[in-house]
Amino acid sequence: MREDILIAQMHGGSCRDDVRLDFSVNLNPLGLPRTVMQALREGMTGWNAYPDPECRKLVRQLAARLQLGEKQIVCGNGAAELIYLLVQAVRPGCVLVQAPSFSEYERAAAGIGCEVRQAALRQEENFTVDMRELTVQIGPDVDMVFLCNPNNPTGRAVSADEVALLAEACEKNGSLLVLDECFCELSDDPARCSMIRRLDDFPHLVILRAFTKTYAMAGLRLGYACVSDRGLAEDLKDKRQPWSVSLPAQQAAVAALADADYLDEGRAMIREGRACLSEGLARLGFTVYPSSANFLLFSDPDELWPGQLGSACLARGILLRDCRSFAGLGNGFYRIGVRAPQDNAALLETLNAICNSRKDCGKANFSSQHAN
Repeated sequence: MREDILIAQMHGGSCRDDVRLDFSVNLNPLGLPRTVMQALREGMTGWNAYPDPECRKLVRQLAARLQLGEKQIVCGNGAAELIYLLVQAVRPGCVLVQAPSFSEYERAAAGIGCEVRQAALRQEENFTVDMRELTVQIGPDVDMVFLCNPNNPTGRAVSADEVALLAEACEKNGSLLVLDECFCELSDDPARCSMIRRLDDFPHLVILRAFTKTYAMAGLRLGYACVSDRGLAEDLKDKRQPWSVSLPAQQAAVAALADADYLDEGRAMIREGRACLSEGLARLGFTVYPSSANFLLFSDPDELWPGQLGSACLARGILLRDCRSFAGLGNGFYRIGVRAPQDNAALLETLNAICNSRKDCGKANFSSQHAN
């Protein structure tokens, strides 16, 4: 299989030795918190023990922080595990998802033979979510609805008031609303778009979050679900594999929650970096779509063959997230995570060189075509 096709199929992230800057991942650009690194160093001697399968210390801290009951929180091996557990627990006959959005919703549903119905986001509307239009698509046969807020890969966020309209429609229909807030805490205004404070108002609501993105702990794998229905929460725990969350991951998460300034610093870096990248990409002729998250979606109007820009960047040691694998996106769409200022500058410099190279090639081709 061609390399550009392989790049298009992956989620993001690379173990390749030739990648010096990985923009395909969308993590907190601050990197692993210092409190986490210290906790991991100090906790190594205890890693010969089994982890707490219930993650009780972490759950207590999360419950206090989020003002929820401890029985409403279920931890897992990243948010992805919880997505699969939810589908297995509910066994929906029909699932409604947005397109484009995170592919694991569809993959989890397909794994049980479930029908997947897509609500298309329109490119000409900058992939804005029309919540009233989405609620109309919740027919009596729709058992589960997935909403990513902010949405991956578009970065668009909707307010909690708008999400509440969808939650109300799901309640009337008896559909479970799975609200993926994995990027919410890195968005411009988390309090505006999060439904955590309204969880108990909607019995058919589950909210997913992940330390993976928020605290740049992708390698440690830890996510959690906030579940309104305590019966469903117990069902998820019963279906979860034993020791799903490792001891280092639990220690890291507890330490991360103790870092009071980390998220504020991360959001400030993201806002500044995102603005710089947006301006730079637009100046180079790329189409940039509005984002409230720690990543940007852009398209290359001059891409001549699938994966051209991604391959050109990879040849220079920079990995982009080719978005051809997202439903609703085609050739020329890329997602980049916001990184540290010097990395963002290096990406723009590389893209500028690629654009200049294209212009030179175009002039050379034009000259050769008219030489005779």
